[in-house]
Amino acid sequence: MASRRIQVDRFKSKGRAQCEECGGPPRQWTRERARVHADLKRHTVRFVIEDTTIYSRKGSS
Repeated sequence: MASRRIQVDRFKSKGRAQCEECGGPPRQWTRERARVHADLKRHTVRFVIEDTTIYSRKGSS
């Protein structure tokens, strides 16, 4: 079986923070900013980072 070249591209999005008590649209905070907000306000903050990997075969078959 011939080996085929696979290209791998990986992308991480900026973090998005969503405070359950404050509501509103997600904020582009850092993890530290989300942690400080949760600590000072005694709120629950959900912090999400998307990590996407794309695998594609390059060249002819």
